Amino acid sequence: MDERLNWLALADKFASDGDPRAMRACARELFELNKNKADGPAVMAEAALYLGKLDEAEVLAQSALELEPHHLRGRLILGAVAAERFELKEALNLLKGVADEAKKSITSFDAFIQKNRLKFAFNRQEKTEEDLKLQHQIETEISLMQNMLYKALSWVSNDLYLVGDTEAAAESLYEASDLTDDNERAAELYSKHLFLRNYRDLSPTYSKELAKKYQDFYESITPYAYDNTKPVFDKKIRIGYLSPDFRRHAVANFILPFLRDFDADRFSVTCYHTGKIDAVTDRLKRHHVSWKDLSGRTARTAVRLIAEDHLDILVDLSGHSQGSCLPIMAYKPAPVQISAIGYTATTGLTAMDYFLSDMTCLPGLEESVGFTEKILRLPHCHLSYAPGIVRDMPAAGIQAPVLRNDYITYGCFNNFAKASDDVLYLWRAILEQVPDSILVLKNKICSIPSGREL
Repeated sequence: MDERLNWLALADKFASDGDPRAMRACARELFELNKNKADGPAVMAEAALYLGKLDEAEVLAQSALELEPHHLRGRLILGAVAAERFELKEALNLLKGVADEAKKSITSFDAFIQKNRLKFAFNRQEKTEEDLKLQHQIETEISLMQNMLYKALSWVSNDLYLVGDTEAAAESLYEASDLTDDNERAAELYSKHLFLRNYRDLSPTYSKELAKKYQDFYESITPYAYDNTKPVFDKKIRIGYLSPDFRRHAVANFILPFLRDFDADRFSVTCYHTGKIDAVTDRLKRHHVSWKDLSGRTARTAVRLIAEDHLDILVDLSGHSQGSCLPIMAYKPAPVQISAIGYTATTGLTAMDYFLSDMTCLPGLEESVGFTEKILRLPHCHLSYAPGIVRDMPAAGIQAPVLRNDYITYGCFNNFAKASDDVLYLWRAILEQVPDSILVLKNKICSIPSGREL
């Protein structure tokens, strides 16, 4: 097979292994093969990107494009550099273009292989060594294009999310999840896909069907079994809370009552933290509960450490949100498992027994059909908002701002990606009906120059 393809395939393997320095060795070999080809500087640019050297990656990618103006990997890396710098318009143009061309190339290669198969089947002739060599070469080309497409889709999804195109971002994540052989990474991408699908209206039935496919990533694992576990009624009930968000995060505003207000004579509580720690973590730790730091642990290791505590109930506070703990929950480290607070839709996991809600959020059967879990429906609000743990609350004013400003100020400090076209039309109609009123938007996209332009 073409030696160039061998080095490119090896470079992609090192990329998936997280070894950019080994990628550089491949790039040097590609340089030696042909100094007038763009492959060497393009692979070197990708390695620089993974090492966080954006300026170097940009210079090398541009060098590749000077040699071959339409070189896919060179354009891919320039797009990734633009994405890292939040130059959203340029990043979207480059990455979408790479994805489209990679798809066309894959389709073309697939058609060639299929045509050859039909030819040999029709003529009933054996493939020669040259035929087999060509087929292997084409299959390698397809693999390289699939890796290119996977990277383009993974990077472009973040930019699509930032500019509020959540449907396209979710679709990109879904496509990417189908392109990687790494089951853990595929599950992560599909989980993010599910999270973004909640930003727009879905029927409960369709939402449930999408979520149930997440279970497919964990069909090969063997969850813990608790069939022979007998309850002991004279001991404290052991409850665990699992989350990446015992920190400066919106979820922390709802966690405090669970750690502060439980009956210590009847329950013991352990928090399992998988994310970053900060001052909010320290404040939460002041309460009389046990803490275990699982950050950086593999799912299997985390499961073993949780299972050793012999919990009665484990509550996941993440769902399909960022830093999801569902890969841990899939092993069922506790006999009863509940999804609560951090996510508002079904997880799709068979290992999750219950979903905590209330009569306002899920008032009836119509909404409940969208869940694979049994609904634990409280008669009052299950969201115990306790402000002050994340930051000190300012004193409330006694005079409405409109009396001071002489105009109404509306505000939305939520993620702009959640604003659908219908919401934007509604905001415009309100502003048009209220003279001199203004709308204040506070979100990451508003602080990015290219974001404001888009």
